[in-house]
Amino acid sequence: MNTIRSVFPLRELKFDAPADGVAQSARTFSGYGAAFNNVDAYGDVIMPGAFADFLSDAQAGRQPWPSMLSQHGGWGISAEDLTPVGVWQDLAEDGNGLRVTGQLA
Repeated sequence: MNTIRSVFPLRELKFDAPADGVAQSARTFSGYGAAFNNVDAYGDVIMPGAFADFLSDAQAGRQPWPSMLSQHGGWGISAEDLTPVGVWQDLAEDGNGLRVTGQLA
């Protein structure tokens, strides 16, 4: 298996007034939550299809839709780790990885 290590630094971040005049749209963002076939800092590689079963179950109501938490909710340092910071509006796999769309609170 050939894997490619890629670094995806933040290249651009834009803040504009909402075109539709609705303040909520100003807090909406999209991008990739995970990239496929990329070797991460721990040597892990996420393969295409890794999220397919979960996404199917979540969309069908068999799994709860994931929460958007501060610091991924994984540090366990304080209750702040479990603070919701927004809502995921869409999660889907494409040829590049896990494409996410969310709205910050």
